[in-house]
Amino acid sequence: MKKHLVILAALLALLSACTLRPELTPGNNGSGNGSGSGNGTGGTTAGAISLIYTGPAIYTGSLLSFKWADAAAANFVRLDLFRNGNFETMFLNYAPNAGSYTWSIPVALNLSDADMFSAKLTVYDNVVNPTIIAQLYSANFQIKQNASNNSGLSDVVVNAASINLTMTDNGALVDGDMVSVGVNGATIVPSLTLTGGGTIVPVSLTAGLNTLSITALNEGSSPPNTAELQISNVTSGSATQDWRLLSGQVGTLKIWYQP
Repeated sequence: MKKHLVILAALLALLSACTLRPELTPGNNGSGNGSGSGNGTGGTTAGAISLIYTGPAIYTGSLLSFKWADAAAANFVRLDLFRNGNFETMFLNYAPNAGSYTWSIPVALNLSDADMFSAKLTVYDNVVNPTIIAQLYSANFQIKQNASNNSGLSDVVVNAASINLTMTDNGALVDGDMVSVGVNGATIVPSLTLTGGGTIVPVSLTAGLNTLSITALNEGSSPPNTAELQISNVTSGSATQDWRLLSGQVGTLKIWYQP
């Protein structure tokens, strides 16, 4: 009997030391108000997907980051976008769980005033014989057309700290368009005359958000200042873009470095 009691006590101690992983349930993580710091979350529900963006609202041509707390390195995730409750697109599929994903919202995204978006994250334990560990949800959010971005440039996500920008005069003729180039408020090229063959401008980025600015120094002999911009290492957004700038006008875009 004494031996049986010892074994029973050992089993009870083992059970009390074990904890089961609680299943995460869908939650609402806030209203999507991006004032102040630019973090579009307003709640604290565990397991919910946070929306992180800059500015007062979420606009086309800008970056929107989805971030979740459950970021176990051994897990894999699928991230889906829904519009008005219907599947819209899939961002990730059995991808290693990095805890976040940044989306470059297309400038030409077709929208209506009533459209409501949401994100759903499905967490799997493996990719060979997957079992769903959790399903996480974002709050509903709206995307607005960015009428102020008339330069033609839009935000992108890249996977390298050092990238190349290729700038090519792409108007009806090579007409002597000149620009200056800046990154994060510092001028890296004070004056560049665009050519038909293209000029490569190397750029070093910091982790996270970077701002590229292109200032038209003139409009050449055939206004306005027009050119093609190619961005290397783009993983989300348009790698090839065109700008149209008046003399003195500054075109900007955000470049998010996400390894």
